[in-house]
Amino acid sequence: MCDIRIDFPLCKNSTVDVVLKECVREASRVLLDKAGSENLEALVLTGTLARGEASALIREDGTLFSWSDIEMLAVYRHGKMAGAGAGPLSQAAEELETSFRRRGFTIPIDFCPNLRKHFRRLRARIFTIELGTHGKVLWGDPSILDCVPFFPPEKLSRWDAISMLFNRMIEHLDMRRTISTASHDELIQIQYWNNKIVLDSATSLLAFNGWFKPSYAERGDVFAESFEKLDDLSDRLPDLPDQVRRLTDSKLDPSDEGLWGAKVPEDPASEVRRQWSESARILREVWLWQSNRFLGGKAADDVFAVVSKYLKNDMIGIKVKSWIQLLLGREGRRRVSPWRALSLLSLARPNVLIYVAGAMMYFAMSEVKTRERAEKLEHAADAANRFLPVPSEEWEEPREVLGAVIDNWKWFVK
Repeated sequence: MCDIRIDFPLCKNSTVDVVLKECVREASRVLLDKAGSENLEALVLTGTLARGEASALIREDGTLFSWSDIEMLAVYRHGKMAGAGAGPLSQAAEELETSFRRRGFTIPIDFCPNLRKHFRRLRARIFTIELGTHGKVLWGDPSILDCVPFFPPEKLSRWDAISMLFNRMIEHLDMRRTISTASHDELIQIQYWNNKIVLDSATSLLAFNGWFKPSYAERGDVFAESFEKLDDLSDRLPDLPDQVRRLTDSKLDPSDEGLWGAKVPEDPASEVRRQWSESARILREVWLWQSNRFLGGKAADDVFAVVSKYLKNDMIGIKVKSWIQLLLGREGRRRVSPWRALSLLSLARPNVLIYVAGAMMYFAMSEVKTRERAEKLEHAADAANRFLPVPSEEWEEPREVLGAVIDNWKWFVK
């Protein structure tokens, strides 16, 4: 049962790789025990560890700090078992994270139930290409990933590239609201995300234009040449190729200097805030460029005008189906009033409304602090709250709407 196959590197550093492999072996044993090996066809490792690109280091005191998740798919034999397994697997992942921290290993863990038939039904998405190219079977049927369909990069959906940016905005917002109370390790995590925002903006550009590569190393190699073809955007972000190359090198071989772009700052919180704003500026420019081309019509520089164009952009049948799926889902049944759903139905799908609300808050918060920004933030919060399936009731400050945006995203999108 515990014959775990890890005959491939998880990261570039051989010393760190040994420790990561022990963590993955233990995570595999915990997952097999929790799910029951007799109920599973396979365990599949995905994400940056499967690609051999984990961002992790061993500190001077011998403890492990990893920014990369252990992302594992538990492929069940039957659908009912997979459905029932979601809660227990999530709890097992949290408990194992806590156990690892007590032993000096800081590493996020994500256990996700899946089915063979879901692999066969995967569409042309970034996840599909990465899973099919770099996914690793740790235990069980070694041919399970043969079910994943092959798609060339030019078949990727442009919406997939844009929705990646919307998701990063909301994750970045979640990080921003914690800076003032963050511990040193949490500040390091947020700074890593600042850098990741830049790298994922580049990834989204490659995917949007049909140039996607399934690993950070490959993307770093092709980005500069590809970016030169985008004259209007390269004029606005002339330093982006150099930033992508530097941050790719830092991600694959992390260090304190690489994380910060220079020596470790004396005031990490202030530097994290500054770099949060800079990475948000880059994401904004990439999102605006892509959105103007995706939505069509006259190009605009006003992000709030562009984001509003995502409303009423779907056919009614797609919107109806999406809202029914939300209302029938576990979180939707618990949290969303049918009358609320009916009032929002004509505007957009639930995920698009949450993206629009998140983008409004993100663009308002990323502006330089002025009285005008405070007014924009109030206006953005008022508009964003009106689009949420579960709004903030009688909110008084924008941070309450920000919390509602993040909650809605976690409940209905993530």
